Amino acid sequence: VFSCFLIGALSVIGLPPFAGMWSKFMLITASFGTREWVTAAAMIVSSLLGLIYLVPVAIRALLQPAGDGSPRGFIRPGGAPGPAVAALMATAAGCVALFFLADAVASYLAPIAGRVR
Repeated sequence: VFSCFLIGALSVIGLPPFAGMWSKFMLITASFGTREWVTAAAMIVSSLLGLIYLVPVAIRALLQPAGDGSPRGFIRPGGAPGPAVAALMATAAGCVALFFLADAVASYLAPIAGRVR
């Protein structure tokens, strides 16, 4: 469950190879192109803050504390329900897949974007 949380967190932060990278990249590139330095800086700072706040949660859940040789017991021995884990895994897989399929999705949606203008 927390590995899926880590994948989602890295996508929200905007790191490759996760889907959230493309939106942050496009926004930051457009901000620099229009000389909106404050907007670009805000996007970069939001990514850094997300990294600072979201990654330690997953790291603490996935790794044992340093110097502690005894294994930790699970709070809920039965684990997460199967459908909840399946939904998390599908979402995490989607975050990775959309990174690689961004061009296909963009070309599929291009006719719609042309009609909106």
